[in-house]
Amino acid sequence: MTETTRDVARMLSPEPTRPLRFLKATVTALDPFTIQLPDGEPVENPTRMRSCLAGVGDTVEVRKQGSELLVIDAVDALGPPLVKVGDPEVTYSLPDVSNVVAAFEASDVALDSHGWAVPASDRVTPTIEGWYLVTAQAQSVDVLSVGERFIFNVRVSGSARAGFDIAAGGTTPGVATTTPDGSVAEVLYLNGTSDYVDVAMFQNTGAALDVEWSMSVLLVRPEHIT
Repeated sequence: MTETTRDVARMLSPEPTRPLRFLKATVTALDPFTIQLPDGEPVENPTRMRSCLAGVGDTVEVRKQGSELLVIDAVDALGPPLVKVGDPEVTYSLPDVSNVVAAFEASDVALDSHGWAVPASDRVTPTIEGWYLVTAQAQSVDVLSVGERFIFNVRVSGSARAGFDIAAGGTTPGVATTTPDGSVAEVLYLNGTSDYVDVAMFQNTGAALDVEWSMSVLLVRPEHIT
C-alpha cells in the first residue's frame, strides 16, 4: 500500500468514538452559566443540550466526551418546575375588612419540585429567571349581600398582577346576593432572585369569610434558554 493510499484510507475511516462519561455538577451562577464539577474547577459556559432550566444550586447531569462537556439539566427528565400551594378542599378563615395574604402551611404544599414554596412567608420564590404561568382560584359557600365585596389578587413582590372583584347589589355580577367564586390565569415574568408570588384577599361582610383557595406556578420559558 502506497503512502497516498494510506492517507486516503485514513480519510475514509471514521475516528473512533470515545465513550461518554456521566458526571453530576452543581450550578453556581447563571450569567455566565457556570457549573462546579466534583473535585474540579468551575466551568463557565459549557455546551448545554436543549434548554437548561437549572437555577443556582441545582444539580445537573454532565456528559463528558473527550475534553467537551455537555450539560443536560436534570429538570428535563422531571418536566418543568411546578409549585402548587393551597388546597381547594381546606377552608381558610378570611378576616373582615383586611387585605390579607393567603397563608399556607407545609401540609398545604401539594407539589414543589424545586423547594420554592416558603410557608413561613406564604410566598413562592422561584430561583430561575423567566416567564411563569400562574393560575389561582378561590371560592366560598358564604353569601355576599348588598354592598359586600370579595377581592382576590395574585401578586408579584407585593404588586397585584391578576385577580377578580366580586360585589353584590347592582354591580358585578349585578344581583342582590352572590357566592364568591372565581379564577385567574396570567403569564408573569419573575427575575429568579428577589421576585415572589403570593395571593392577597379582601372582604367586607362584617364577619370572617370561609374561603377555599389554591395557586399553581409553572415555569413555561426560562430567560436563559440556549
